[in-house]
Amino acid sequence: GRILPMWEIEPPAWMSPSLYGVLAIPDNGVARLPITADGPAQVMPIGANMAVRASVVARLGGLRTDLGKLEGSLRTGEDHEFFLRLLHAGCRGTYEPSALVRHLVPASRLYHGYFRRWLFQNGGDVARLERAYAMPVAFLMGIPRYLWRQALRDALATVRAALSGNRAQRFASALRVIWFAGYLRESWFGRGVAPAPAWALVEGR
Repeated sequence: GRILPMWEIEPPAWMSPSLYGVLAIPDNGVARLPITADGPAQVMPIGANMAVRASVVARLGGLRTDLGKLEGSLRTGEDHEFFLRLLHAGCRGTYEPSALVRHLVPASRLYHGYFRRWLFQNGGDVARLERAYAMPVAFLMGIPRYLWRQALRDALATVRAALSGNRAQRFASALRVIWFAGYLRESWFGRGVAPAPAWALVEGR
């Protein structure tokens, strides 16, 4: 279903809809959309507003308990991984915009450090998930080739935004580079137990 934010405080000026996924408030619009393995990848259901038949959950073995926000981390991916299993099992679904929830966004998440840490962690989480599911894409140095191209575009966008003084765009673009760094670390060094680098842990605004 559709998810809209319920802000605890007014969102900061650097917040943009491109960052809403970090806060579990992606708004996929007002049109009903089919969700199938061979359909367009327009919607990725997340636990904030997702319903699955109990019989299907039981048949597929439930959500993985080694994913999610364990041990005080920002680990993510249990709903993403389960969604991939649903598609690989031939299940189908619907994005239903009238199934609307408002998701609380606490003030404690609305600072730069939270986003840097979340994106770095999520990059590694996605790399681990993709190891378990074959991807029909070309690879370069163990990384999907399209991700290298995207990372270059994001790095250039960060520089352009910095030169133009667009702080919001600079931050959003830099976060995508940080996400790629997390993906890269997990893909090359594996199993995701090393600590995040200092630049991803800074708590400042």
